[in-house]
Amino acid sequence: MVSGESEHIVDEKGRVAIPAKFREVLGGSLVLTLGFEGCLVAYPPHRFAEVSEELGKLSYLRAETRSLQRLMLHGAEVCEMDRQGRILIPPRHREHAAIQRDVLIVGMIDKLEIWAKDRWQQLLEQIKPSYESLAQTFEGIRL
Repeated sequence: MVSGESEHIVDEKGRVAIPAKFREVLGGSLVLTLGFEGCLVAYPPHRFAEVSEELGKLSYLRAETRSLQRLMLHGAEVCEMDRQGRILIPPRHREHAAIQRDVLIVGMIDKLEIWAKDRWQQLLEQIKPSYESLAQTFEGIRL
C-alpha cells in the first residue's frame, strides 16, 4: 500500500524520480496512463493488468464503456525505472497533465497519481469545502 505525497522536479528530458518509499512497493516498472481531473496514473504492471481485465468485462455496447476504455487504455505506456529510480514521462502525458517542471507524486493505495503542482493545489482548494459532505456520504466506512 502506498500513501502520502512527494514533491519532485521533471528534468529537461521529461524524467521524474519515483520516491524510494513508492519504488519498494511498486517495483521497477510502471504503466503510466492518463488519469481523471488532469493527472497521470502509474500502476504496477500486475495491477494495470487487473484494471484492464475489469474494463474488458464492461459492455462495449455502452458509449460510456468505450469512453472509459479509450481514456484508460490509449494512453497506457510501460515506463521502466532507470538506476536512479526515474521514469520518462512521454510528451503527450506531460501535455495531458500540464506538467512542465514541478510535480507532486501522490500515493493512492495501489497506484500513484502524478500531478502538476499548481493543478494539485487547485484541486485541493476545490475539494476542501466538500470535506463535511464527503464524510457524510461515506459515513458507513470506518476511517
